[in-house]
Amino acid sequence: MLQEYCDGFENPKIRTSGDIIEYNKQHAKITMPPREPRNIGETSRLNYIAHTNQKDLSYSHNSPLSAEEAVEACREINRKAGEARMDKFM
Repeated sequence: MLQEYCDGFENPKIRTSGDIIEYNKQHAKITMPPREPRNIGETSRLNYIAHTNQKDLSYSHNSPLSAEEAVEACREINRKAGEARMDKFM
């Protein structure tokens, strides 16, 4: 999917998830800044603006699944999540 997106640009510098990982490593201060506290709405507790670092991206990049298998896995996860949703029990 990323490859198809990148193909829409003329001579993109980033074409793969590996390119994104490398770019993020080289520009970590701007791409993965430290978590910062912030107030959310009317609550007094602090929540955080957070990112997942590169763990999820690295797992995806190193996945043994083909693109088709990954799409099917997402469908199955969404199907199972739908079966377990709370409004089913209300």
